[in-house]
Amino acid sequence: MRQNTKKLTTLGLVAALYAVTTLALSGISYGPIQFRIAEVMVLLPLLGKEYILALTVGCFLANVIGPYGVPDIIFGTLATFISTYLVYLTGKTMKNKKGIY
Repeated sequence: MRQNTKKLTTLGLVAALYAVTTLALSGISYGPIQFRIAEVMVLLPLLGKEYILALTVGCFLANVIGPYGVPDIIFGTLATFISTYLVYLTGKTMKNKKGIY
């Protein structure tokens, strides 16, 4: 039970950190060309698949509050989900190859 609480808390913090970082740097995070410092966290799924959901939720929250509305909420969140899932698959593939990862 304690381990689940710790993991849930960690994932909540990751989601919040993504959203807060994106919103705090909104001048560069939103626009036709977006530069999101928080996107560096998409590498976290190399450590575990649970980070896919945390980062997707964080992106969703940042996009809900952001200025671009429904298209950004749907497609931006979907793009983050796809990229984090692909990072996870890449890490999983590298772990399966002996001596590489």
